[in-house]
Amino acid sequence: MPLIPDRFLPPTQLARRLSMQSVLFAVGEGVFLTGSAVFFTQIVGLSAAQVGLGLTVAGVVSFFFAVPLGRLADRIGPKRMWWLGSVGGALLYLVWPLINGFPSFLVMMIVLEVVNTAGWSGRGAYTIDVFPREERVQSQAFMRAALNVGFTFGALIGGLALALNRDDVIRVVPLLTGGILLFNAWFISRLPDAVAEALRQDVGEPPTGRVLVAGAGAAWATAQEGVLKLREGAHLPAEAHHTEQLLHGHLAAIDESVRAYVLDGRRSADAVRALGVLGCETTLVPTVHPVVDIVFFQLLTLAAAEGRGVNPDVIRRDDERWERARAAYD
Repeated sequence: MPLIPDRFLPPTQLARRLSMQSVLFAVGEGVFLTGSAVFFTQIVGLSAAQVGLGLTVAGVVSFFFAVPLGRLADRIGPKRMWWLGSVGGALLYLVWPLINGFPSFLVMMIVLEVVNTAGWSGRGAYTIDVFPREERVQSQAFMRAALNVGFTFGALIGGLALALNRDDVIRVVPLLTGGILLFNAWFISRLPDAVAEALRQDVGEPPTGRVLVAGAGAAWATAQEGVLKLREGAHLPAEAHHTEQLLHGHLAAIDESVRAYVLDGRRSADAVRALGVLGCETTLVPTVHPVVDIVFFQLLTLAAAEGRGVNPDVIRRDDERWERARAAYD
C-alpha cells in the first residue's frame, strides 16, 4: 500500500513536479516574510510608516507593469519569463543585507515587486499552456495547497530565526531565502516546455485527400489556422468547421472519404461519434492552449507535404499560374 493514497496526490507527474516547486518557492518566501518586519526595522533601520509606504509604492508601480510584462511573457515564452523572474528575485534577496535607509529600501522594493510580477506572469501563462483543460483546475488547486504547505514550513524556519533574537541571524535570513529561490529557479529550468513537448508528438498517418478540422471556443481559431496550414503547406482540400455548426447541417456534406480532426472541447465527443458513424477516420486532438495546439497541425502539414512531394515553404510561389493569380489582385 502506498504511503500516500493517489487521491491525495496531484493527478499527473507534471502536476506533482509543479506542486513540489510551489512548496520550494513558498518555503523560501515564507522564511523572509516571517521576519521581514524585524529585518526592515532593525537591520535596514526603517520606521513602520516607511515600511508601509515603501510596500505601497512598490505595489502601485508593479500594478502598472503587469500588462506589459504579460505581453513580454507571450513574446519570449512563459517558462523563460518565469525562470528569469525567479533568478532575478533570488539575486535581489542576496542584496538585502546591503540595503540601508529608506531611499535604497524603496528602490529595492520597487525592483523586487516588478521582477516578482514578471515571474508570476510567466508562471500563470505556463500553467495554462501545459495543463489540458480537463486537468487544469484540479492541478492548480493542488499547487495552491502546496503553496500553503510551503509558507507554513517557511514561517516555522523564520520563526526559529526570530526566536534567537540576534541581528547576525536575522541578516542571514534573506541569504537563506535567496539560496532557496536560486534552487527554485534551477528546478523551474528543468520543467518541460509546452511547445517543445508538442513538437515531439506523433501525428499519425498524414491525410492525402479531403480534410475536415472542427473546433469550438478558443479551438475554433486553431481549427481555422490548422486548415490554412494544410491548404498552403500541403495543398490539401481542407475545411474548418465550428463544432456546433458541423452538427447542424454541414454534416450532410461529409462522407467516409473525409479525414477528420476534432479539437477537444465543447461538443467534441458528439462530433467524433457522428463522424465515426459516417465512416470518417477521426482523430480527437487534445487541447492545451492555441499556441501549443497549432503545433499538431504544423507537424501534420509537414508530414502531408512530404508524402505528396510538396515544398511546404513556397506556398506555390514557384508555380507560374499562382503567380499570375496573385498578380490579378495585387
